[in-house]
Amino acid sequence: MTQPPSFGVCLAGLPVRLPAGTALEFVAQASLHPLPLAARRVVGLMQLRGQPLVVLDASPDRDGAAPQSTHAVLVVGTLPNAAGLLVDGAPRAAPVDGPAIGLPLSKTDALAGCPFFEAIVSHHVVAADHAESAEWYEVDPSRLVAALLAD
Repeated sequence: MTQPPSFGVCLAGLPVRLPAGTALEFVAQASLHPLPLAARRVVGLMQLRGQPLVVLDASPDRDGAAPQSTHAVLVVGTLPNAAGLLVDGAPRAAPVDGPAIGLPLSKTDALAGCPFFEAIVSHHVVAADHAESAEWYEVDPSRLVAALLAD
């Protein structure tokens, strides 16, 4: 049996992988409309097939401003129950054979300023001798959105 493909993105500088089967859509150049008095992590709204969609920023140093005119956005979920995430680039296939090395017990090193620490489900590393060596954190999409909205 073949395992379904899994995709990873760089979210606030951290490589994250969303579980296989998660509904995802990448929008390379999304125009965002700011929302006055919105929660700190809410960058604004974008239109996706005529529906408004909240876009969130997971950067630890979120300052409330969206300086660029267009942004790379990963839409997680299906309309009307979807949310957008600012990402550092297009999703890429993530290796699925990396063993889990356990959850980080505290916010240290790379996770020190991570606003979605509670959404991390596991940490994986693919051996350096693998064709595509990689390290990533697998996140739960619903916990990810909830953590960003609660911050």
